[in-house]
Amino acid sequence: MISEFTNNHGKEVFITLEPEATGRSFADAVRLLFAEYDRVCRETGLSEETAIYHRVFLSDIYNQAHVLEEYLQDKTSLFFCSPVGQAPASGARIALEAYHIRSYNTPVAKEIHTDRVVYCHNQYQSVWGYLVPSSPRSSYLQTEEILGNLTTLLTNWKAKLNYNVLRTWFYIRDIDNNYAGMVDCRREVFHSMGMTEETNYISSTGIEGCSFLPRNLVHFMYICDNGVRKDQVRFMSAPEYMNPTHEYGVTFERGTHVLYGDRSHYYISGTASIDKCGNVLYPHDILKQAGRVLTNIEALLDKYYCELKDLKILLVYLRDFSEYPVVKEYLNSRLPGSLAYIILKAPVCRPGWLIEIEGVAINRYCDEVYPSFL
Repeated sequence: MISEFTNNHGKEVFITLEPEATGRSFADAVRLLFAEYDRVCRETGLSEETAIYHRVFLSDIYNQAHVLEEYLQDKTSLFFCSPVGQAPASGARIALEAYHIRSYNTPVAKEIHTDRVVYCHNQYQSVWGYLVPSSPRSSYLQTEEILGNLTTLLTNWKAKLNYNVLRTWFYIRDIDNNYAGMVDCRREVFHSMGMTEETNYISSTGIEGCSFLPRNLVHFMYICDNGVRKDQVRFMSAPEYMNPTHEYGVTFERGTHVLYGDRSHYYISGTASIDKCGNVLYPHDILKQAGRVLTNIEALLDKYYCELKDLKILLVYLRDFSEYPVVKEYLNSRLPGSLAYIILKAPVCRPGWLIEIEGVAINRYCDEVYPSFL
């Protein structure tokens, strides 16, 4: 599936792909996936030069990561790839999310490292990266190390945690047992840096997911834009539908709206079937929960000059992959037909939440007082 935003400065494109579940080897599945991806890129005028990142979802990361790495070894200088241990709910072994930027003016400059890609567009320097802990410790201590390393990187970049970091993901192995340690550490680190409910936190998803090493209870991905000004970043809320997260002990924003001179970006955090008091709605009913999630996302977007039709990418997380067929049918009936999305098996932080959805929206709402994105 392909979603794109286009204006006279260029286009941003999200691509999601997964091969059909078959009896082929994993190596065959990787070749099929990237052959299809190459075909899509050719047909849409994209290339490895326009690729910013690839996030690859694997059904058995401990056995599959080295196969993927071997296949991509000749491409590491061309694009950045970050693997996540989350099984596609369709039954496929692998799924791909790819993000491209094609500028009609000055080409986007990329600098690829083993753990991040830095890309310069107009007056902005953005980073997509991941961090993993160095040793087998508790989820609290691994989170502390990760956030410490992120802080060091931000200091080197002369960037600020409270507004240059636009979006984060915390992937937690065995979330039912290890989520609390991550939450406690994040809260304490944020508060030590002056980030409280009176200021702001960061849009985020905390979800079940494994990295390539079994010892890692937590690993982390982030988007940082070192060019945005503080007044370009607005933290989204819809208190009539969802309460502030600090009221139930966690520290993230519901969404982040970044206003550019030629467009807006909306980063929607992992969103579940929750009400304005923080209660789980519709326990044991996956379709009613899915409906409430979309209602919550729509309420968030609506307050910031955006609509569901502006969504460009969704990641959908299910606790029980057997509910994939009914959820897919429901989403296809509710969402724009061109929207790129992937459904993954990944339990949410509360067992009663059967589904969580996150996404990115882009539209033409802008303010020319700020530099254009492209």
